[in-house]
Amino acid sequence: MKIWMNGTLIDEEQCCISVLSHGLHYGTSAFEGIRAYDSGSDVVIFRMMDHLARLRRSAAALGVSVRYSDEDLRDAITTVVRENGLRCAYIRPLISIGPGSLSLNLSSADNQPVVVIAAWDWSTYFSADNQGISLITGVGRRVSSQAQLRQAKVSGAYANAYVASAAAREKGADEALLLDESGFLAEASAANIFLVKNGILMTPTCRAALAGITRDTIMTLANHLGYDVQEGDLTVKSLHEADEVFLTGTACQVTPVTNVDGRTVNGGNVGDVTRQLQCSYLKAVRSSSSFVSNVCVGTDSFRAA
Repeated sequence: MKIWMNGTLIDEEQCCISVLSHGLHYGTSAFEGIRAYDSGSDVVIFRMMDHLARLRRSAAALGVSVRYSDEDLRDAITTVVRENGLRCAYIRPLISIGPGSLSLNLSSADNQPVVVIAAWDWSTYFSADNQGISLITGVGRRVSSQAQLRQAKVSGAYANAYVASAAAREKGADEALLLDESGFLAEASAANIFLVKNGILMTPTCRAALAGITRDTIMTLANHLGYDVQEGDLTVKSLHEADEVFLTGTACQVTPVTNVDGRTVNGGNVGDVTRQLQCSYLKAVRSSSSFVSNVCVGTDSFRAA
């Protein structure tokens, strides 16, 4: 695998990061997940610039400035996908505070950030994502954090999600659903959640949940298709009573949920609204001229080698 690291494309085996890196010890790294799709003639990288803008905001929340421009990172991503011979890919840019001081006070330290971009073939996040997965509540809370970190994708924050996800699997479920501090629905371990009730889409506010880019895309698509989309404080009871449930995220895309806390959703079948949005999303991400691309401003494409 070819990886872009601090401006140079190198083999994975050549990538060296010190075991004394600040990011390794304290989770002071920011990252993104981006997908590239095969459109037939081109490789389409969906909403890349939106992802890079959030990456920069996440790094800034850690006090890290990125010396590369968005255009530099865009070109690097394109190069990594092309040089690895990928037409469909999951792309992971990461900015991590490097070695130097291991103090939590870096005001006078010289810890230089490490910027890495990798890409690989990761077609599905859940093994049964097309038929529907099982979800469980009661295994974790979305940890409250400093205001500037609530909408940042910071590595350290995902330890909590990792533990909840592991607990869900131990209980026989595919994924965990985290609640906020008030007991309302927040998000899954690495995805946003939508409920469908009487044809209305409902999703938690972003007070505790990440304002996901896929979440935003689905809301745009749903409105275009004529659905009413509402954000609000949703309870576990509303989850149990939903007609349909699905998750959204770059990794999981649009994943139907057919079982919640041991209760089947829609008789254990993928609902019509979920399937329509799933199909619309997968069509949109493969087109550089689709409605959602124009509205959401952020689909880049390049001619594959």
